[in-house]
Amino acid sequence: MSGGAPTRIVIFPAWQDNPYLNLLHLATGGAGYWLDRVKTMEDALAAIAEDPADTILHMNWTSPICQETPDPLEARERVDAFVGGLERATEAGLRIIWTVHNAMPHDAIHRDLELELHEALARLAHAIHVINPATPEVVAEHYALPADRIRCIPHSSYQGVYGSPIPRDRARARFGLAPDELAVLFLGQLRPYKGVLDLLEAASEAQRMRGGRVVLMLAGKVRADEVAALDAAMPLDVRVIRSFRFVPDGETAWWFGAADLVALPYRNILNSGSMLLAQTFGAPVLLPDEPHVVSHHGDETWVRLYDRTRPVEALAEAIAAAPIDDEQAREAAFDAARAWSPYRMSRAFLALVREVQAGREERVSAA
Repeated sequence: MSGGAPTRIVIFPAWQDNPYLNLLHLATGGAGYWLDRVKTMEDALAAIAEDPADTILHMNWTSPICQETPDPLEARERVDAFVGGLERATEAGLRIIWTVHNAMPHDAIHRDLELELHEALARLAHAIHVINPATPEVVAEHYALPADRIRCIPHSSYQGVYGSPIPRDRARARFGLAPDELAVLFLGQLRPYKGVLDLLEAASEAQRMRGGRVVLMLAGKVRADEVAALDAAMPLDVRVIRSFRFVPDGETAWWFGAADLVALPYRNILNSGSMLLAQTFGAPVLLPDEPHVVSHHGDETWVRLYDRTRPVEALAEAIAAAPIDDEQAREAAFDAARAWSPYRMSRAFLALVREVQAGREERVSAA
């Protein structure tokens, strides 16, 4: 891609059901960069080997490298192949931007190999994009991030992605919610590491504390091998509105519009797109009081925190104490969503891409 053609950005892995990367690259695409979205390790290695001197790899989630095979020998071979491919390509001029989404992949089965992979990315990346400013401290127990290459660009809201908010009365009527019912929503993949079982137990306890009128809303995909455990844990004394499937874009606003509170009882949370999705639609959010969550969001009126050392009891207490239709929190969420829009985030990422590109060009000139 020489002769003055635009630099190509290889985005890996680019999962179509996650809109974050599309938002992040709004401005890079608009500025004329070629955006090659690849999903597999093999396609990523082929793409960066094609013309590394005019390519930037935007590396994201690492799970496709070695977490999709149960065979430790195959996982070992895949890590070696990927890191080796990165090393050869960077020697030939490839630049790497690594976005750190998680300290480690959720439910990692080859943790030692994953740690080795993260250490290699920290060594090879020319810029390390963190979404949460506390990321270096959070990941420090696993690996170190070089401070001189860290750039913080927070996750934006999803304003403009899923349509406009649905009026509260219309949304609640769609789900048959009465004005005096407290609607607590969890939307997203229902996985154990997201604390869903804690939420089911806490909802029952909150129902007792509140004297009734708690409604739990669950919407999202469930793995086939986890459906039975989820069904068995459903509280018998709480009304549950559930949809165990991927929530289409056109339905998202209805769920958030009906909710009084979005509960995200994640374990080891670092970044949460669901939190920003709730913010976009003006829904107050309940989160565990992880230190980096407290420092980053503790003074936000649309964010409520509970004691993570008492995951069920404190979650239940927070749900029981939550108001119905908290207009002040809702307006604060809308204000925050407008303040950091997807396009503003994408402009910041474009500046980072240009910084990384300029570093390559300076090195070529010096040579």
